Amino acid sequence: MIDIFYYYFYLAYTKVTFLYSTTPKSTAAWSLGLCLSFFVVTPFNLIWQLIFDDLPSIWIIIGISILFFLYTFHLYIIKKRSIMVIKQEPQIFGSKKISILITIAFFIISILFYAMGFVIAKKIKAG
Repeated sequence: MIDIFYYYFYLAYTKVTFLYSTTPKSTAAWSLGLCLSFFVVTPFNLIWQLIFDDLPSIWIIIGISILFFLYTFHLYIIKKRSIMVIKQEPQIFGSKKISILITIAFFIISILFYAMGFVIAKKIKAG
């Protein structure tokens, strides 16, 4: 599933005019790492808030995100998995439309998940 997200992020950075990148493979890897980090950062943020009754340092959040950046960069660029994924053109249920819709949904949900985590944490802190 992650390969599918990588592939469609890559296509977005090569085909969509306003997202065009001169380095679409690495940009897709970084973007995927950021989206994946949101699913760890948000629960971490909420658990930290409950245990310590304070928001974690921004440097902890940045550190977690950097770990995900490095992981996806290592996986797709250094290990050259991106070449295999781009050649395979992976799809969900063999459908480009479903794959695109699920990739867009993944991106939107990851952004919302991140944003809502901070809103919830601030409400917890307020009491």
